[in-house]
This record gives sequence, structure tokens and C-alpha cells, in this order.
Amino acid sequence: GSKEDVTPLIEVVLPMVPRFKDKEQKIKKTDEEMLSEMVKKYKEQRTKEIPEEIRNFWGNNPVYLDFSLIHNGRETTALKVESINAIIPAASEVGLHIIPVVNLNDEIQIWNAIRLVCEKYKRGICVRIGVSDLVHTDKLNGKVETFLSEMGLAAANVDILIDIKNIQGSEEYATLFNSGQQVNDIEKWRNIIFASGAFPVDLSQCKLDDPTTLPRHDWLNWKRQISKKINRKPTYADYTIRTPLFDESLQFHHATTSIKYTIDEGWYVMKGIKHGYSLFLANAKLLVENSGHFYG
Repeated sequence: GSKEDVTPLIEVVLPMVPRFKDKEQKIKKTDEEMLSEMVKKYKEQRTKEIPEEIRNFWGNNPVYLDFSLIHNGRETTALKVESINAIIPAASEVGLHIIPVVNLNDEIQIWNAIRLVCEKYKRGICVRIGVSDLVHTDKLNGKVETFLSEMGLAAANVDILIDIKNIQGSEEYATLFNSGQQVNDIEKWRNIIFASGAFPVDLSQCKLDDPTTLPRHDWLNWKRQISKKINRKPTYADYTIRTPLFDESLQFHHATTSIKYTIDEGWYVMKGIKHGYSLFLANAKLLVENSGHFYG
């Protein structure tokens, strides 16, 4: 597929900073020091770089932008509002097509900040709905209605993203999928998107010397549901080869040189070791020439 066929959802996160105070890596910073350094670097440097990065990688193709992972450990609403006001206008002024993402449970200050950028740049908005929202569809529809009237938006300018993260059991998946089909006036929304992720947290279930195929439950479950009679077929979304739950501390782990290649119903994983970079090339060659799975 090409970039034109994909709309990425970019979650803004705090940047990495060095873990140690000294070159010898003996004196660790406290968590508080780490966080305040991350927030400082984020405000002074990252907010300027993010629009540039989006332009370099996605040009002016539509991009969803979500600020829910930004925090400063205490009262995080102000930092999110500041981020919305810094990044979305800067990106929009250079011609980028940014669709802001809000959660139904966000604070009113966040809704207001996003309402103002929506009014100014007229790209519409994406509402992200989680598992807890899907438990009572009546309550959900009430919340959605309140949201639309607060934002002064019509359903035709709103994308609904139902995101169930890492739920893989087919029965639980089906229940949540069906709840998502109960959104009022489902045919009126600009887009209905259904997202889940099935990639594991780590590759402990894969062998080092033998390729493993892991099932793509996210894709298999979605295919099963859309083969039934439904009110509206949602757009498919997944977390690709990442686990759906973000863990800030994992940024400090050294990745292994593993190849995770998506095939029709699974991921073909060739597990590598830390720092064994020559393995990357050897495994890539094996994948292309001998695996029988390479799509070209």
C-alpha cells in the first residue's frame, strides 16, 4: 500500500533524555529529575520539531494527532493544552493536514483548545472511544451527544475511533465490536474506525534460531466480524508491530535485532539478539530468499 491509503495516528510522547548524570554511567538521575528534564526538552525543542517531522514523513497527507500520553506527573491538563496550541497551528500553517484527536473523558479545557483549532483550520476532529465507554452504549451515546453540542460540530465532520487496544479473545472482541455498532446515527459520521492490537509485549515466546509465526488476532477478529450483517463496516486499524499499551520505560531498553514481518494471518518473526546487527542482514536475506513469505 502507499501512504495515500493509510492515515497514521501519531501519539505525541515525551522525549528521551540521558539516564545518568556522568559519562561513566554511575550516577543515576532520580525519576523527578528525569521527568522535569523530559518536559523541559519537550517544551523547548520537541514542540518545534514535531511539525517538521510530520512534514518530512507524511507531507500534507491527513494525520491524526493525539496528545493523551503527554504528562508532567502532576496536573497534566495545562501541558496538553499548551501542546495543542503550539503544535497544531504550527503544523497547519505550513500546510499539513492535521486532524486532532480527543478522548470522550478529556477535561473541558482540552475540548475547548481543540474546538478553537477545529474552528480555525476546519479539518474536523477524531473522537477516541475506549473499552470503558463501550460497556454502556446508552451512556456512550449521551456522552457523544454532549460532546457534539459542546464542540458545535456535526457528525459529518467527526471521525469516531473505537480503540479496544489489546483485546484478542474472539468473544470479548465480538461484544465490543457490536457495542461500537450501536453508536447513534452510525451512517452519518465522517468515518467509523475500529482499532485493536495483538502484537505481544516482547518476543519471549519466539525462539532465537527458528522463525516463529504469531497470529494476527486483531486482523483475524476484524475479518470475522465484518463477514456478518452489521450496521456500518468500520475502517480497519491496528498497532502494526507494536504492543498497544505504551510503556515510557521501554524507550530505555536496547532493542534486539529482530525482524517482524507481516504476512496475511500472522507475523513472521526472526528473533535476533541485542547489538547483533550483522544478524539483521543475514535474516533479511533469509526472509527474502528462503522463507516463502516475502511479498516483494
